[in-house]
Order: sequence, then structure tokens, then C-alpha cells
Amino acid sequence: MRVTRRSAFVSLTAAALLVLAGCSGDAPASTDRVESTPDEQVESSAPATDEASQETGEVALGSVGFVADDILPTVYATLVNSTLDVVMVEVNYAAYDAAGAVLGTTVSYDVIASETTSQTATYISVPDGSAIAKVDAQVTVSDSQPDAHPDIAMTAGNITILADEWSTKVTGTIDSTYTQSVTNVAAAAICTDAAGTVVAAGSTYLSGTVVPGTPAPFDISLTAASVPTACTVTAGVSNISEGS
Repeated sequence: MRVTRRSAFVSLTAAALLVLAGCSGDAPASTDRVESTPDEQVESSAPATDEASQETGEVALGSVGFVADDILPTVYATLVNSTLDVVMVEVNYAAYDAAGAVLGTTVSYDVIASETTSQTATYISVPDGSAIAKVDAQVTVSDSQPDAHPDIAMTAGNITILADEWSTKVTGTIDSTYTQSVTNVAAAAICTDAAGTVVAAGSTYLSGTVVPGTPAPFDISLTAASVPTACTVTAGVSNISEGS
């Protein structure tokens, strides 16, 4: 079974991962563009604050931010699905300089279970020598399907932050309560310093297959303004996942 980016959709069921071709999305999404909140000490946004975005019955952005880097700047967002549907969403980002000029855009594709807050992070390409002053983002629901089994989930554990002079990453394991094994599971990390400011973010697709009841290892390379002290990691099926 395969989920393509636009023509099919994953339905999270206890029996299988179903593919729904041409399903129309009924779950509403906020159309507002949400801006990052720059921090004075590091070039990243303030910590996620989802409460303001949890409007009943819609999919919304809880927070948006970026972590600056000379080579691989990263944008990130928290996604709040307060509907009873499993949804596939597009998150469209734009990065701006201090004068308001657009430096670059990018998009991520995410699957979010019902009544769940998820995370997403992706690299954004900007011109050499430019400096991102802010980012904003907009979420659009591509497809939706009633979530018949909201009790199944993937959760991160054994979270460990590893850093040296060359790189920063977060490792750990993903536990699944699905009834099927799943490939191409997406995991995203948003990490903070001791003051609670976001200083690192990143994402990956897990290698191999996530098997129910067997912890699956993950390794997420981070774009980091400094070494974080804590990371929140979310995981779930992606738009390229396969179930067996």
C-alpha cells in the first residue's frame, strides 16, 4: 500500500493503512499566515505556544519559527489538529530579510492524526550572504478522513542530544501502537535551551520499518544556533508511508 503526495491519502485504522484516492478534504484550516517571533539572543523563534491556535474544529499553526545557518537554515512549525479527522496538510513557508524582501519559500507535506499537535521542520534555501529576519507560514488541508481509531499513536522515547564542534543531533526511539508495521515514518524535533528558547530544529524519515511493540531508533540532524538542553520529538506516518 502506498501513499502518494497528492492523489492518495492515508487513513489510520486499527486493521490497516488504507489508501483513499481522490478523497476531498472537509476539515477546515486557518488561512492566516502565522509569523515567527524572533528572539533577541539567537536567530530563532520563541517557544511553541499552541493554546492560542487551538480553535475548535480546525487545523491551525500553533507556532512558526526558524533557526539560522550559513548553509542549511531550517524553518519549523507546530501543527494543531483540533478536528476529529486524520488530515494531510501542506505547510507553505516564506523567509524575509529585515527590509521585508522575500528570500525564499519552501513547503512541507504532513499527515496529522485527529486531536493531535504535531511538528514539522524543513530546510529553506536563501541567497548566500543573506540573513533571515522572520518567516511566516500558511497551512492548507489537502485531504481528510474521519479518524476511526484515534487511540493509536507513535511516541518518542530515550531522547538524547549529541553535539560536537561539527554537528548537533538528537537520537532516540519511536514506539508504535499501530497494528501494522510502517515504513517511511516521519519524525521532527524542535529543541530549546535552558531558558526555553528554540535554538535547534530538524526532521528525518526513519530508516527501515517501525514495528508495533518494538522500539525503532531514530537520528535527527539538527540545525542549531547553540547546543539545546531539551528536545520535543513527534512522529507519525508520512505521505510516502507503506503499511504491511
